[in-house]
Amino acid sequence: MSFPYLPLDLFALRGKTLSVAEATAIQASLTVLSAKSKSKVRFWGKISGFQGEYHVAEVLVDGTFGQRNLYYSVDGGVNWVALPILTPDQVEFCEQLRGRFIGQPDYLYKIRRDVPPEPEVLPELPADDDKGEEEEEQDGEDAAAEEKEEGDDVQLETVAEDEAGEEDKAPKKQKPKFQIISLPEACRVAHFVTIHNKSCLLVPRGSNVLKLPARNMVPNRTFAGLSVDDAQKLSSYVHIRSEALDDVSANKLTYGPTFHTTTDFLPSITEDRPEGVWSLQYDASVGAVTLENLLFEGSVFFHKLGSPDYGQVYIGTGERNLDLCFVLP
Repeated sequence: MSFPYLPLDLFALRGKTLSVAEATAIQASLTVLSAKSKSKVRFWGKISGFQGEYHVAEVLVDGTFGQRNLYYSVDGGVNWVALPILTPDQVEFCEQLRGRFIGQPDYLYKIRRDVPPEPEVLPELPADDDKGEEEEEQDGEDAAAEEKEEGDDVQLETVAEDEAGEEDKAPKKQKPKFQIISLPEACRVAHFVTIHNKSCLLVPRGSNVLKLPARNMVPNRTFAGLSVDDAQKLSSYVHIRSEALDDVSANKLTYGPTFHTTTDFLPSITEDRPEGVWSLQYDASVGAVTLENLLFEGSVFFHKLGSPDYGQVYIGTGERNLDLCFVLP
């Protein structure tokens, strides 16, 4: 479900909601953003930091599986600024960051990266003389005998000169070099949105159909919502992942005789690890089901039973619960 549908009452079932001022500003501003981009816009959610908050939206340029242009707002959803597209080095940098967001897009995170020392250059070996080894040894013995005849003072002076030469030739120890790399917090916001979508972005089973040859999914006009029994099964919810289109054989085992290539082309969340990462709740008073991802605490998906309405939002601190495997039974 794309913007402007914001079922705040259903998100509130999991304790996630927006203020009236936020919802009003977001509905007005994202309508303008959708008109300017001439594409569908989806409200992604909110990341709370120490000194500010990020409201994030996605512009679906080439459909659900296509490019998603990310925008953020730090003034309550009134004005939107594009988030940067990350390079592989920036992604690696963001993976090392932990803790709460600050709330300032220009805040710089800094890390120290050691630079490997330059390879040591070995001295060139002297060229071989025409004399053989035996002649060289004999010449050395003759020279030593002559020096010995000249006296002890000369010999001591020669030894001192040799020791000084050895000290000069000793390799100097190279001090370790390093460089300080910085990254603005706006890049960290873009990284978190990307990894969240890969792990958490869902749709109900059968709500979309695969459109060929474009290999994109479009809403299923015959989808009228999940039944009460099906809505309480994890297998009724699937990930939005374009790479899953290349291999749907796993879905045949999951759905058995009810499998259909047109609607069952996305992977079910039953294969997500660790087991129990999804918390499903059915609220009969409002006729809706909500799922929360416990790894990305604050990521809530909802589906209104008996209707094609569904959606997802993230409202949290932008932290992953990396200790989840120690908490689950």
